[in-house]
Amino acid sequence: MKILLIAAVFLSAASSSQADDSLEEKLAKLEAASKAKQSNQKSVDKTEAIAAKNSNSAKTLAERIARKTLAERIDELEAQQKSMQQTNKGTDARVYELGRKLQALKTQSFKQQQTNEAVIGKIDELKNQQDELKAQQKSLQQTNKGTDARFYKLGRKFQALETQFKQQQTNEALTGRIPELERKVGVLENQSELLQANRESYSKAVNKESRLNHSTVAIEAGANKFPVEPPVIKATKLLSTPPFQLPDGVGFEVTADYFGKYIWRGQNLSDDPVFQPGATLTMGGLTAGFWSNLETTSINKEGGEFTEFDWSLDYSGDVPFVNGVGYSVGVINYKFPSIEDTTEVYLGFGFDLPLSPSVTVYWDVDEIKGTYASAGLGHSIENIAELGPDMPVGMDIGLSLGLGSASYNKGYWGPTVNSAKFNDLALSVSFPVEVRGWSVAPSLNYVTLVNGKVRDSDAFRSESDYFFLGFSIAKGF
Repeated sequence: MKILLIAAVFLSAASSSQADDSLEEKLAKLEAASKAKQSNQKSVDKTEAIAAKNSNSAKTLAERIARKTLAERIDELEAQQKSMQQTNKGTDARVYELGRKLQALKTQSFKQQQTNEAVIGKIDELKNQQDELKAQQKSLQQTNKGTDARFYKLGRKFQALETQFKQQQTNEALTGRIPELERKVGVLENQSELLQANRESYSKAVNKESRLNHSTVAIEAGANKFPVEPPVIKATKLLSTPPFQLPDGVGFEVTADYFGKYIWRGQNLSDDPVFQPGATLTMGGLTAGFWSNLETTSINKEGGEFTEFDWSLDYSGDVPFVNGVGYSVGVINYKFPSIEDTTEVYLGFGFDLPLSPSVTVYWDVDEIKGTYASAGLGHSIENIAELGPDMPVGMDIGLSLGLGSASYNKGYWGPTVNSAKFNDLALSVSFPVEVRGWSVAPSLNYVTLVNGKVRDSDAFRSESDYFFLGFSIAKGF
């Protein structure tokens, strides 16, 4: 329609511009215009057809475009749906994972709660144990106070016994001197009578010479007939000779020990006081010894009976070509009235070094067939105090550690101790003093078992640490 209007306007303008032309020209123009009109009409129809066709094409295109856009949107929606499904899957996985983590946290929280409750229970238990330990500590303190009081009483009794012993020694010494003094008095009386007889004989001789009118020289000659050495001198020499004297190179010693317990290599053989007399005979480097143990109480139903007799033979000397090293080799026979006897041989070495170290190995060759080794240290101080003039008090300190072989431990400690182990640790401190030719030595002694299995097998397992007193006397000849 727009094309037709444009054509009409165009024709109107053309006609108005050519009004003055001729009719033919007008007719020609009209014909031309009619042709042009027809042509234009055709063009318009064609144009309208094209426009309609184009309009249809545009509609089709728009519809196609609309259809295409809808498909794309559908694809996009499907893509978005897939993406959302994948997102949902990831979200479900995360939710599942978060659920697992939450469950794990709940489990961990429950376990932590249980652990906390166990820790709280353990803390309460430790507090109870602490209270028990405090109560035990108070009990031990009270026990220690009682023990200190007992030690104080024992010390006083020990001092009283020592004073009584000294008084007894003095009385025994005085009593022992009475026969000697009586013998000396008898000798002096005999000497006095002999001297009186000599004087009477001399007086008679002088009177006789006077009666015979002898000169003074004759009297002096008669006086010189008497012995030059009076009998009293011979009697004095006889009194100064000791009644018992060993040959040169021979020594004899008697010993007597009193201990609160009998502990041998860590074993408590008697938990009550014992008396242990002995004697040794020495000739050069060879020593023969005897030792015994007497029960003083009835704790083992053997009160007043000897429970052990030991016989020993030892040879000691210096290691040849080695300075400062001594050796000792020997044999010990143990005799027991109530159990089987046994025998040990031993070899020991001592070293001239500070603290006097020594090592001794014992082999049981009879009943036990085991080995026991002992390593020791010792130190002596000659004078730490004085009881009187020429009566210094010394101090001897000894420390030893014992090791038993498997067969030794099994034989003495039982089948639960079937391997080589350190057995006992012993410490002793004694205070020797010389009293009228006797060596007197009170002592403090401590023995403990150092191995757990050995300690568990001890018959006195609740008291495997032993502290006891001792008193020893010895006399050498």
